[in-house]
Amino acid sequence: MKVLHLMEYYAAVGGLERGVHMICDILEEAGHACSVVFSHAGEGAPPSRRPAHYVPELAGAQGSRAITVLQHVLEKEQPDVVLIHEFLEPDILEWVVARYPSVRYVWGFKLICPGGRRMWTDPGAVCPREVGYLCQAVAYRERCMPRDPRQGIALIARTLRLEALHRAYSEMVVPSGFMKRLLVGERFEPDRVHCLPLCTVLPPAQSLPPAQDPHLIFCAARLCHEKGVHLLVEALAALPRARLVVAGDGPERASLEAQAGRNGLAGRVTFTGWIGPPEIARHMAHAAIVVVPSIWPEPFGMVGIEAMAYGRPVVAFDVGGIREWLLPGETGLLVPPADVAGLRQSLAQLMEDREFSVRLGRRGRAVAEQRFTTEAYRDALLRVLSRARDARRAA
Repeated sequence: MKVLHLMEYYAAVGGLERGVHMICDILEEAGHACSVVFSHAGEGAPPSRRPAHYVPELAGAQGSRAITVLQHVLEKEQPDVVLIHEFLEPDILEWVVARYPSVRYVWGFKLICPGGRRMWTDPGAVCPREVGYLCQAVAYRERCMPRDPRQGIALIARTLRLEALHRAYSEMVVPSGFMKRLLVGERFEPDRVHCLPLCTVLPPAQSLPPAQDPHLIFCAARLCHEKGVHLLVEALAALPRARLVVAGDGPERASLEAQAGRNGLAGRVTFTGWIGPPEIARHMAHAAIVVVPSIWPEPFGMVGIEAMAYGRPVVAFDVGGIREWLLPGETGLLVPPADVAGLRQSLAQLMEDREFSVRLGRRGRAVAEQRFTTEAYRDALLRVLSRARDARRAA
């Protein structure tokens, strides 16, 4: 099968982009062909052995010129299916999905929320509203999207149009039952919304000895408010033996470094900035605990199953789809959203009871081997891609 991936950024800078590279790799290893069309250049993209077409005209949908360039690429690649990732230009998508079998991969909330977060003010609070023009009124209270109607109404109109296009033409893939419920709430047909939990590459089990330092904590996240790293730094202040490595970058990096300094943690908290997958893997292999401190409703939380693959227990706030892979007391510990005291207590428990921590990590590795392998994921995705292709042929 020939699969063309349509996306904004083709760079391994975040969970979405790393996920796309992994999907391409596992499809190609099974003998399928992948190509990529992307609209924004970015740093962090590894050398690509697959055709990768940078089409800047797609950014901002430059009318007929963008469609002409994209048509040339599609005629060259001749895909059986177009797999659409985080791409939000309605004019381009309307042209594509009307002509090619399509699968929409829903990595986050931009498809079903004008503000892109599906989150209200309270940590972990999921907006229950179906998208509509009343979202503009809600924005005045929740500040979940631009309060200026001149901006907000345009975002709502775009979201409604994107939803309508994909309801009419596309099979949908989501990473969690949590996300499927949200799409069904937006009137997507349940049997066309396919729940495919993400996968991870399993390192050899013999290369995973217990961590040497039970007080070493690792967190990989974009440094923005929704990812909750400020709460993790706050929790660390009362754990004098704990050390923390934070991998990632973002708009709150400077304020987080200042927070660590104010709390006397400058020598115990290291901010690495953005690092690639090999460096993330190295840090996971050395850490004793991995924390996912998000306070927004994570669609899945890929870093959690990566930690499980490395035999490391995970501590996370109970938001979004996280509890679908984090089994409390078996593979890690769940904490109520934004509960700093609970986070601190869970970290202390794992640092003090090393036998318990190791047991959770081993169970996490076993669950990853059972549920989150690349082989199982590849087979499930191919079934969805084949369904989209075959349905269009039969039409």
